[in-house]
Amino acid sequence: MRGVGRRFGGLHAVRDVDLEIFDGERRAILGPNGAGKTTLFNVICGDFPASTGHIELFGRNVTALAARTRAKMGLARTYQQSRLFGGLSVEDNIYLSVLGIHGGHLRPIVTRKDSEYRERAREAARSAAIDHRLSELCGPLSHGEHRQVALASRGSRLTHGC
Repeated sequence: MRGVGRRFGGLHAVRDVDLEIFDGERRAILGPNGAGKTTLFNVICGDFPASTGHIELFGRNVTALAARTRAKMGLARTYQQSRLFGGLSVEDNIYLSVLGIHGGHLRPIVTRKDSEYRERAREAARSAAIDHRLSELCGPLSHGEHRQVALASRGSRLTHGC
């Protein structure tokens, strides 16, 4: 990101943010309530348009692209409130995410595609370090583990590495 900003009328919620993250790096955005952290993430993922600056993803300018297009390119995001199916296993939750992004349908007969989607779900779980809980129900998991399942569900949609 270079010079990214977001205004709401005369209010500068985010101003002149420069951020570069390389493959495999992790960054933390810290600040008090009202500092603009959530607004910044909304701009990065495309939920809000940037008022100034530009955003690149994998070397491509995505500043004007919709959130869903950015997600298809590999930008994953989780939200504060996880929306998981508590009565389903970790694997099933991630599998449904994989299935949904490919426009799939649940079928009574397992096909080769279903096996491929299950393997993608297991790989996403490994990437989020929650693969040791694949067969467990999501409901009783800790908040942190819910976040890992949510990240794996979002990450299962990636075309590039996490």
